[in-house]
Amino acid sequence: MSLSKLLKKEILPLLDMYLERYPFAICDIEGNMIYGNDSLISEEKFPVLSGEEIIAWAFGINAENLSIYISKVLNREEENHSLAKEILQLYRETNLLLSISEKISGELNLEELSILSIEEVFRAIGATSGQVVLQLDPNVRRFDTVTIKTKELEQCLSEPFVYYENEGIIGQVCGTGKAEIINNTLTDPRVKYRSTNAQSLLCAPFRTNSKVFGAIVIIHKEPEFYTAPNLKTLSIVAAQISPIIEKALIHAQQLREIKANEEKLVRTVEELRIEIDEFKRQRQVAEITESEMFSNLQKRTERLKQRKMKTQIND
Repeated sequence: MSLSKLLKKEILPLLDMYLERYPFAICDIEGNMIYGNDSLISEEKFPVLSGEEIIAWAFGINAENLSIYISKVLNREEENHSLAKEILQLYRETNLLLSISEKISGELNLEELSILSIEEVFRAIGATSGQVVLQLDPNVRRFDTVTIKTKELEQCLSEPFVYYENEGIIGQVCGTGKAEIINNTLTDPRVKYRSTNAQSLLCAPFRTNSKVFGAIVIIHKEPEFYTAPNLKTLSIVAAQISPIIEKALIHAQQLREIKANEEKLVRTVEELRIEIDEFKRQRQVAEITESEMFSNLQKRTERLKQRKMKTQIND
């Protein structure tokens, strides 16, 4: 609450009574009159504080006590306002977690989980676009984009972007495990491809225990769009869904291994079939060449050769 609103709405009746008995004046730090009798403005003044910051001056009779009182009321109202904001933020976070819990109760694959995460953050924070990057190969510290979603496009992009550990903002978040808020990507030296459509960025890691296996990234086209509470909300979403995504990653890895084993088995069977066919062919040839009929045929052929040679000699 501003000082002007406080003076005019919260304690106005008290100030009117106080003014009749102890004439005073209150000015902002630029010297502009806020309330009271401007004829009382003088060199002797007492500060009105918001926390430790001077936001106004009090002049006149008993102005010191008046400045102390207004400072206390102002700080109390600001504390109440901050508390109300914290309660509202907690309420939103609780609703967000309930919404996510309800939607991930079923079996979802990586793409479905990624889209769900981005959509929930879109509703809670607001964004121009979002993406989820994951470490698909546990043996390589490379993070592939599983999903990209924008306000304009309903479907994900088919060609993934790739990030490596500690390279760029996303790679650094995946490397350090620390969430980041960037409100001017055009001036951040870690950004390789700058765009006026992506000037504010939030990035929070997916992690379980000490292992980071991906990140969720939220982008807005306007600069200075995001706040620390926004980053907290994104981190809560990432923490809530991390165990589910890790299970889906393990399941996907197992499916890839099963598929690779099946393909290997098919190749082995094909190679074995070829070997068996070759063995059968050789055995059939051996059976023919070792048979009595083949032996007699060879002897007959040999006699015919010898007879032909004698005939040629006699001629």
